[in-house]
Amino acid sequence: IAPGGGKRDGERVLDLLAAHPSTARFIATKLARRFVADEPPASLVTRAAATFTKTGGDIREVVRTILTSPEFFAPAAYRAKVKSPLEFVASAVRASGADVRSGMPLVQAMRQLGMPVYMCQPPTGYSDRAEAWVNTGALINRMNFAVSLSGDRRFGGAARATADDIAREVLAEDLSPATMATVAKATNEPQRVALLLGSPDFQKR
Repeated sequence: IAPGGGKRDGERVLDLLAAHPSTARFIATKLARRFVADEPPASLVTRAAATFTKTGGDIREVVRTILTSPEFFAPAAYRAKVKSPLEFVASAVRASGADVRSGMPLVQAMRQLGMPVYMCQPPTGYSDRAEAWVNTGALINRMNFAVSLSGDRRFGGAARATADDIAREVLAEDLSPATMATVAKATNEPQRVALLLGSPDFQKR
């Protein structure tokens, strides 16, 4: 780049970066990881990157390539992704039908789950891999949140949905034998709801 271009020099650098093959592959990998698996198939990443390059960076077309791919519909991709704390909290509130009248307990729960709202230190944002969110302590905290949500008045009101509602409408009755056996041991409905929300089945997207 010749000197003296001022602002145009910076824009030229951005154009070069945007058109670089590494950029296409990086964005394709991030999107495939988001929608398919923590370690997305190389074949899918390659095709998505090619779409990015061919369309001049049209993200909609890149996502279309991913969502219509055989890899997206493969059995291995079914519930392959673990929910982040934000996804877990939001989905638990929606699934339970809890009458949340204050957002502060949810913000506190997010902090306890390791994903404080607007507090990520690295500029790259929170991790999109399960390894950042799945460990013994984190799973215990998720169960504690489920217990609170299913019957704790801190949230404004207990869960309105039953465990059967959640199993049918959210999980499509696709529960592992271990989860069904665990939920069956509950002695009341709030416990059944909590055990279902805290189950491994509910942790998956």
